[in-house]
Amino acid sequence: MKKQRSSNIELLRIVAMFLIVLHHAIVHGGLDKATIDFYTIPHFLAHGVTIFLLQSLVVFGKMGVAIFVLITGYFMVYSQARLVKVIKIWLAIFIYSLGLFVFAIAIGAQNFSLAGLVKSILPVIFSNYWFMTSYVVMYLFIPAINIFLNKATSGMRRLVIELLFLTNVILPIVFATMPDNAVALGATNITSFIMLYLIGAEMRFRQLLQPRYRLVGRILFLGVTDWIYCLSCLFRWAWPDNQENIFHRARDGLGWFW
Repeated sequence: MKKQRSSNIELLRIVAMFLIVLHHAIVHGGLDKATIDFYTIPHFLAHGVTIFLLQSLVVFGKMGVAIFVLITGYFMVYSQARLVKVIKIWLAIFIYSLGLFVFAIAIGAQNFSLAGLVKSILPVIFSNYWFMTSYVVMYLFIPAINIFLNKATSGMRRLVIELLFLTNVILPIVFATMPDNAVALGATNITSFIMLYLIGAEMRFRQLLQPRYRLVGRILFLGVTDWIYCLSCLFRWAWPDNQENIFHRARDGLGWFW
């Protein structure tokens, strides 16, 4: 039987991809650095609208990544992870990675090296593309995660999500103000992905995508978005000596959550 596709989820995927493209255009296109230099009160007052729009789009890019993982958790909690899918994902990454490596050498943008060749052949292992490495590792854990989700009580599931939120969002932001930019309790992209997978699965368990929750979702979206922006600005102004690192960690950490 052919699996039916959900048009609203497909539309959400498209929106998420668009947000990620905007994120990369701003961050890697140089606009993000320009807005960081504006983060003094006089410059903010003069360019506040521009800063707000650009930094909001950067946060939305992180939200776009989170959306993909949430969708995975939402659908995979009642499905089985398959090795053939991992192989397909790896093969696609391999083709792009090796192809881009050869192309970069051909146009003179990169010199050939044995280390670069090995990394391009094994892009997942060497994390050439951090998202795909984290996603593949998370995907390998899905069978074990699903066993836990389907056997645990709702209270236990909530506790695990709360602990992951604490160690992957709250503590890294707090520790960003400490010497040597300490990272809390080994928070990583992989554990963040697992947290998002669990949240997506919990949304499926509680049927939170039903129309009756739509208004609440919109209010939460607007409220959390404003909270992320205001808190990020606060971090930059409160700790000027380490403001760029703190700003990015606050913005990215909160963007992960939402």
